[in-house]
Amino acid sequence: MSKTLTYAQRTHDSRNPIKRFAHRSRYAASLSFTDKLLPRGGSIVDFGAGQGYFLSRLHDVRPDARLIAVEPYMEIASPVIERVAAMDDLAHRSIDLVTAFETLEHVEDDHLATFLAASDAVLTGQGRLLVTVPIMYGATLILKEASRAAIYRHWGDTSATELLRGTFGRPIARTTERRFSHKGFDFRELRKQIAERFTITEIAYSPFPALPWWLNSQAIFVAVRKPALSAAALDENKVDP
Repeated sequence: MSKTLTYAQRTHDSRNPIKRFAHRSRYAASLSFTDKLLPRGGSIVDFGAGQGYFLSRLHDVRPDARLIAVEPYMEIASPVIERVAAMDDLAHRSIDLVTAFETLEHVEDDHLATFLAASDAVLTGQGRLLVTVPIMYGATLILKEASRAAIYRHWGDTSATELLRGTFGRPIARTTERRFSHKGFDFRELRKQIAERFTITEIAYSPFPALPWWLNSQAIFVAVRKPALSAAALDENKVDP
């Protein structure tokens, strides 16, 4: 019988020391990047904020920041966090930093495109997008699958063949239940999708920043809005038929 665990018990408070280390390292990296990217007195929007754990921790180190959570499902008890149901509820060019931590691997492609477009719309001219996602390929894949099996007492939906392919970085099919599974998620494809609308300025990995991606468990992307072309520039770039 599978266990019913809270998000905290499955991540930063996991009984599995490897999983706990990976997620606590991710939170530490996320806080460090956020503190660096968010200007004093700035506004941050955390997309898929859950119960507001990250924003509450951020408030401890950055009480100057305006904290906004986009969270349609879970309740947020902290009085310092503003909650909105969707990115569309935010004012145009009003946000300094949009974050999405361990969230985009769960969304469908059309919802991802909507999120990226909305982020582009709400960010200020100097605003940043900060994303972390799991790495479901490479040497850590078998550790993640084994950890999940130990917690839920049954093997997941990744076959032995898929596990072998994934360990060597070969693509495997995505699950149809993205909300509940990471199977087949490829951070390399997400990087391409982000780069279609934004300019990626930094890529990092956690928990071992000095090691290559296939020896890490999370990928981190920092991106900025691409400059909009003026009407004059658009005219200059037109190709006559």
